[in-house]
Amino acid sequence: MDLPIPPAARSRRAPLRVGADDLLLRLAPHEHRRLQLLAPKQLEVLRGRAWVTICGEPEDRFPSRGERVALSAGSEVLVSGDSTDRSTLLRLVAPDPLPSHSTSALARLAGRLSWAGS
Repeated sequence: MDLPIPPAARSRRAPLRVGADDLLLRLAPHEHRRLQLLAPKQLEVLRGRAWVTICGEPEDRFPSRGERVALSAGSEVLVSGDSTDRSTLLRLVAPDPLPSHSTSALARLAGRLSWAGS
C-alpha cells in the first residue's frame, strides 16, 4: 500500500550535491538548503550567522562570520541563515590537509633527517 505524499514534501528541492569543487552559497532570509557532501568540506560563514544541522548529530551549530564547521564526506546537512533581515553568505571549501605551522615544522624535521645520513 502506498502512503500519500504531503504537498510540502513533494515540493521540496533535492539536496544540493557538493563534490570536490569549492562552493559559494547565498541564503536569503528564511531560506534553507539541504546539502549532500560527496567530499569533506569546511563550511565558513562569510556574512551573517548560519544555522547548521548535521544529520545524525545531537546538536545544531550556529557559526558566525569568520567561523568554520568541519563536514565529513557522506553527511547530509541542512543550512539556513539565522538572520531575518539580510542574506547569509557561506563558503564550502576543501579542508586544510595540515595547518601551516605544522607543515613548516615537518619540513624542518625532514630537512634534518635527509642530512643525517649523508
